[in-house]
Amino acid sequence: MIFDVSGSVQNKLADAQKMISEFLRLSAKDDEYALITFRDTPELVHGFTTDVTDIEKTLEKVQPKGWTALYDAMVLESIT
Repeated sequence: MIFDVSGSVQNKLADAQKMISEFLRLSAKDDEYALITFRDTPELVHGFTTDVTDIEKTLEKVQPKGWTALYDAMVLESIT
């Protein structure tokens, strides 16, 4: 998953985190997910896992700041 954590999401962060959690909980038990966040630059913050709780814990630590680097995050996702 690619998640925008730039400063522009400050007021929407809690809703976005909740939506990601709901999506993960509705997915198949054995599906794997990785989490890439992006602001000024993209960052792989959690490698592939089937443990939804691990991804949720990582999401809780996110602090929005900086600019949006969506295209860079998409490139990182394509090579990860």
